[in-house]
Amino acid sequence: SGPAGVPRPATATALTAFLHGIEQRAWVFALCQGGDAAHADQALAGAERAFIAESGSLPLSEWPLRFWAALLRQPGLLAVLDPQLELARFEPGPRAALLLRLLANLDGAHAAEALGVSVRAYEAALGQAMATPGLASDSTIGKHETIASCALSCASVGLRSTANARHASAKYMRYVGPTSRM
Repeated sequence: SGPAGVPRPATATALTAFLHGIEQRAWVFALCQGGDAAHADQALAGAERAFIAESGSLPLSEWPLRFWAALLRQPGLLAVLDPQLELARFEPGPRAALLLRLLANLDGAHAAEALGVSVRAYEAALGQAMATPGLASDSTIGKHETIASCALSCASVGLRSTANARHASAKYMRYVGPTSRM
């Protein structure tokens, strides 16, 4: 890093590329985990600020884990959701575990570290989420469709606008695409 935590030019370029590449997934994660678009915007902005402040001292290989951990530290992302939302059927921890698996693509050890829990606790939370009635546990595409539906539900309640809700769901579907796999 340069003076006062300002990234060096090469690091700034890598940082910009990293944030650009992760932003859509992170926003959808924050939307599904926090329950509304305005909160997702605030959480993403806060996570980006926190991550930028620490990224200069980290090796590039640690950036994904540190970014997701910074996002999870944002206020309200482990809160109980509005009961109107489809994702409210998941408790906050299992919801975060499932979203880390489907959106962040973190392995168990890294997801546990991002959540600040043991691998055993992460696996238990993920197992609880996967056993939730209505989640298509036998189909990766079904899981992604469930999360896309949940993103649409969160956006609809949070934004009160069908066009904006479709935009949020489309952000997620652009990320997963038609053939995404876990």
